[in-house]
Amino acid sequence: MVNYLTPSDDLREKALEYCHLLASKSADGLGMMKDLAYSGVDLPLETALKLEVNEAVKGLNSDDVKEGLTAFGERRDPVFKSR
Repeated sequence: MVNYLTPSDDLREKALEYCHLLASKSADGLGMMKDLAYSGVDLPLETALKLEVNEAVKGLNSDDVKEGLTAFGERRDPVFKSR
């Protein structure tokens, strides 16, 4: 019989894997994506896209983007400052 109140070990393992994946990313980048999702959901598409472009330009100038590109070029895992 399946117990629907207790997550299976497999589900728990997959959820933890996903949490570790998110934790390895830039906190600033994830925060920006979360802010855009919340603020853009009720905006007209054109306005939301302009907001996204403005945030993307700011984000591309961040230290985390520079570190990510450098790490990619050096074939290593990035070490983000915003973690």
